[in-house]
Amino acid sequence: MSFLKKVEVLSGAKEISKIEKWLVDKQDFGKEPDQVWAKDKVLYSYKTIIAKIRGNTLYLNTTKYSNTTSKLQSYIKNNAKDFTVVEKDEKFFKTSMPEKLGGK
Repeated sequence: MSFLKKVEVLSGAKEISKIEKWLVDKQDFGKEPDQVWAKDKVLYSYKTIIAKIRGNTLYLNTTKYSNTTSKLQSYIKNNAKDFTVVEKDEKFFKTSMPEKLGGK
């Protein structure tokens, strides 16, 4: 079974399709507490931030959670080809992104 098929089985093709679209158009979708939703260029799995886009950089939360969230994280990492992917642990996402980056 291919990686994409494994992710679809664990996470659902619907969620993968939403993430694919988000990586391209960066538009909000879904709402809390959906399994996968996005608001203001931040992608969530339930209430956990798993990725955030700032310019051409995608900050990816690499902290291990459930199998499903881990598969979504791997999918994002392998498919965010238009971005520079910077891997961070969950501590990075607890404060505002501008503060962590040293400015606006």
